Amino acid sequence: MTPAQLVAKLRATTPEKVAAHVKKALVASALEMEGQAKRNCRRVLQMRTGRLVGSITSGVAPAPGGKAAWDINLRAGGRAKGADVPYAAIHEYGGTIRPKNGAYLRIPLGAALTTAGVDRFATPLRSTGAGLFGVVKTERGSLLLQHRPSGVPWYVLVPQVRMPARPFMRPAFDEVVPKIAGRVETALRQALSF
Repeated sequence: MTPAQLVAKLRATTPEKVAAHVKKALVASALEMEGQAKRNCRRVLQMRTGRLVGSITSGVAPAPGGKAAWDINLRAGGRAKGADVPYAAIHEYGGTIRPKNGAYLRIPLGAALTTAGVDRFATPLRSTGAGLFGVVKTERGSLLLQHRPSGVPWYVLVPQVRMPARPFMRPAFDEVVPKIAGRVETALRQALSF
């Protein structure tokens, strides 16, 4: 390539063309990250409704401040399948869950679950199951909610639950980030097409 040909190629390569190639590489990385996070979620967590997996999204946006930079976003939570998914963070980072109203959390046992593994009484029992349950104390001191008509325990009552961290997003991020520099380099070579 002669110096004149090099100058002509450089002049033909606009900043917009370079930015488009770089963004395409970043979008590919974001989509790979999203896919890996969804696979991790299915592998690490017991999936019941699929809402958490459905809430995982990714994207690429210009970085704040007007600089020539891009941000890759990987998110979970928000709305998915028409419902809020507020529990994404507790699965990713772990933590303690305490009751908002009352002294106990109710943990469903087998009889309280549908075939899909979802609590039959997802709403407060005082409104949907009033009079159906009674509190029973076991020999070990555990509190149960027993279904009065059948005599079968449906729930265990506990003051709090400690959730271990079960990350599904961070491993996806850690796996894909090292590949981004190579993808951007390839994109720049394609944009400059030397």
